[in-house]
Amino acid sequence: MQRSDRLMTLTSGEAPAVLMRTSGTTAQPKLVGLTHANVLAATDTMQVAFELTESDICLTPMPLHHVHGLIAAALSALSAGSSIHCCETFSPRSFDQALRDYAPTWLTAAPALHIAMSDYYAGKKSRPSIRTLRCFRSSSAPLPPASIARLEELYAAPLLETYGLTETASTLCSNRLPPGKRKPGSVGQAICADLKIVDPEGRELSAGQDGEVILKVPV
Repeated sequence: MQRSDRLMTLTSGEAPAVLMRTSGTTAQPKLVGLTHANVLAATDTMQVAFELTESDICLTPMPLHHVHGLIAAALSALSAGSSIHCCETFSPRSFDQALRDYAPTWLTAAPALHIAMSDYYAGKKSRPSIRTLRCFRSSSAPLPPASIARLEELYAAPLLETYGLTETASTLCSNRLPPGKRKPGSVGQAICADLKIVDPEGRELSAGQDGEVILKVPV
């Protein structure tokens, strides 16, 4: 193989970019290989769903060894040419301080962390001293619908629940920014992909039926 051929192989969109271990929410954790094309498609999805621009500032307490922190937050923010602050550790007090220090325009976290912040402010009978958020994101697990109204009232911004997999390099579905549709308890609409729910024989199922998620990204 010529040197130029080697370079072409290594820099192609289908070349491996990162190996990520799944969280194991439905089975044993698996090691998943994501290509450069996978990662770029995922950052494009986030930019579409959250309308990310160069003027945005992201705040996230999520670890960088999963797709939520690495791709949905860090790489999506950087791909949009914007800024991000990744918290070294999480505690409600330190996260409240980060909100005041960095004045983010959006933030993303898992439901447990959102609920921890809601409980923190309730215990202090206070609210976050921030009014720069234009939206915030919950992903990695379902967020109890009863928590959504309280969180939106606290942050004075719309909450967008999303759905994705390590195998899809994070976000696959998302609720939409206003005036788009948001439905509490729903993962929202497929973004930049065609998605179906099918039975074990591959037949498409109707709404409300359980099955396997299959998807196709238009080329």
